[in-house]
Amino acid sequence: MDLDAVTDELYGLPPDRFTAARDARVKEARGAGDRSLAAEIGRLRRPAVSAWLVNLLARRRGAAIEKLLALGADLREAQESRAGDDLRRLAGDRQRLVSALVRDARRLAGEEGHPPSGTVEDELAATLAAALADPDAAAAVRSGHLVGPLQHSGFGWGKAPSAGGHLRVVAEPAARGRVKPDGAAERAGQAARQTAEAARDEAMAQARRAEVHAREALARQEAAKALVADLKEQLDLTRQAVTAAAGEVRATGRASRVAARRAEHAQSAVDRLG
Repeated sequence: MDLDAVTDELYGLPPDRFTAARDARVKEARGAGDRSLAAEIGRLRRPAVSAWLVNLLARRRGAAIEKLLALGADLREAQESRAGDDLRRLAGDRQRLVSALVRDARRLAGEEGHPPSGTVEDELAATLAAALADPDAAAAVRSGHLVGPLQHSGFGWGKAPSAGGHLRVVAEPAARGRVKPDGAAERAGQAARQTAEAARDEAMAQARRAEVHAREALARQEAAKALVADLKEQLDLTRQAVTAAAGEVRATGRASRVAARRAEHAQSAVDRLG
């Protein structure tokens, strides 16, 4: 048994099974005499439901996750080059892919007996959006070991700043002098921790929904700006075509009048000879 294998096992479990499974692994490591491994396993934290959904997607929809992360690089490149057509197309692809992944996660979670709430789905969408915008977030999503939902610290699809301080890592440092409680004290501590984590997740949910909505609004704004630029260019070309056509009309009118005068002169000559 090693930490990587245990971590991979635990973060594939639904949150309500995590703590018991972790504690069982801690006990197993202690029984094997590996107190260092037991301590490291004990520091692993129960994932939020939305983080578990991301971990589930990383395991069961790996190809779709990789497609999402590749799309993020394309979006950033389109933003930097101000390629309006590409940006609109990729923004549409982004929305479709994120929506499809959220639907897949909903279905997978339902099969596990844990249908997600709307708040959880919003956090999932925010995490996937963070993975599109930030390479560190992308790596965290790809790992399948998320503890909590991620949030990109900036807006838009330009170069993303480091996600340091914005990504919650799996293994958190142990508190100084921490002693693992036993029996009733341990159960009480676990219950208190779970209650605190649930309260934390709920408190963050509204802010994350606002973040998702703001990011989507900005993406729509960028696409609209690109569309306006294209329409302006088309309008300029249309005006040039109208101006050219007007010139042709004037030239044709002059030629018609000259031809009419020549016809009149010819007719007059015929009449005189007649």
